[in-house]
Amino acid sequence: MEYIEGGPWKNRIEAYGGMPDSEALKFIRQIAGALKYLHNRKIMHLDIKSSNILLRDDEEAVLIDFGIFKRYN
Repeated sequence: MEYIEGGPWKNRIEAYGGMPDSEALKFIRQIAGALKYLHNRKIMHLDIKSSNILLRDDEEAVLIDFGIFKRYN
């Protein structure tokens, strides 16, 4: 597993009391892309939350923690 430098999205939100809509939308779109990738492979990530999203260099959101997931047909 790759080491991802950067903290959870949750920490950033708490540290700054939120974030601008445009920045939040950038990360939301990236996570939506990751979920689409998983959906196309018939996988459901069942633990989506801000602490399971890491921010790499404050530019890229990375979905982590696949401890709870489900494959479907």
